[in-house]
Amino acid sequence: MNGEFDMALNRPVPKHKKIVGTTLFTDNIVTLLPSSHPLAKQTAIKLSQLREESFVLFPKEYILREIIVQACEQLGFKPKVSFEGVDIDSIKGLVSAGLGITLIPEITLVDGFPRSTVKVPIIEPEVSRTVGVIIPRERKMLPTVKLFNDFLKDFYSILDRYQM
Repeated sequence: MNGEFDMALNRPVPKHKKIVGTTLFTDNIVTLLPSSHPLAKQTAIKLSQLREESFVLFPKEYILREIIVQACEQLGFKPKVSFEGVDIDSIKGLVSAGLGITLIPEITLVDGFPRSTVKVPIIEPEVSRTVGVIIPRERKMLPTVKLFNDFLKDFYSILDRYQM
């Protein structure tokens, strides 16, 4: 890390001696299933119930895939990846077409989800990702960067108080 940035939004917030990181929010990871899937009528599922499923995931270099693979490996299995997508909409589309299931951040479903799919929360183990902001530790912040950094921290602090 050479410090050639003023500020960055990052997930997860890395730990590094040259940066200061602040977690802004934690986002639950949920299951997106084709509506015809046997688990689609469940109110919640355990991750272990997905052991034999075909997964639609991001490519290997994506952090979200790493989070999902690690969660599965903690339960003693590796997800069987049938398809990959480089953006969230293509992954949702592949699930909608019945080509597999996926685990995605709940925030990506705020505006709804594709026809022929259902969202089912994961209850065991809870899977989540953190999103935060990072700034260089040894460099003075520009006034506009400081203003935006303060805004982000204040906004998410207030929002957090109203979360259920």
